[in-house]
Amino acid sequence: MISVEHLQVEFAAKPLFADVTFVINKKDRIALVGKNGAGKSTLLDVLAGIEGYDSGSIVYKNDLRVGYLRQRPVYPEGITVLEACFYETNDTLQLIREYEQCLETPGTPGLDVLLDRMEHADAWNYEQRAKQILTSLHITDYDQKVETLSGGQLKRVALANVLIGNPDMLILDEP
Repeated sequence: MISVEHLQVEFAAKPLFADVTFVINKKDRIALVGKNGAGKSTLLDVLAGIEGYDSGSIVYKNDLRVGYLRQRPVYPEGITVLEACFYETNDTLQLIREYEQCLETPGTPGLDVLLDRMEHADAWNYEQRAKQILTSLHITDYDQKVETLSGGQLKRVALANVLIGNPDMLILDEP
């Protein structure tokens, strides 16, 4: 699914890690263990495409959807649990936003194509899927404000956010 060769990331002109090489195959379960400050979260950020790297290469399987649960998820104050599930962008949410923009555009150009894509992606059921995943993670008050959640509840909301995107691979930073 992912092939990493000779990866290097520098921090303040010093290598945080260098010459990192590995392959992640389908169905692999891998734990990354190391001291604080060793670069574990940075490596995960690089694999998720959030951070860049200084040298080496990362090759992803075609159309690989990577879901990333950050160590410390952050949402803006005032949004609800359900709104948090629409906060981060994934392919389905991007498609829903395209559809909504099309409806707001005079003449709705490309609506037929978008309707087919929405059907194919099962985007019509996005909110229902979000509620099902939240419930399975024992989050049932969809109107609760995120700032009132405990750290564990917030992490479960963030996990729901990742799972809703139906990723091929999950990267979990201190789940």
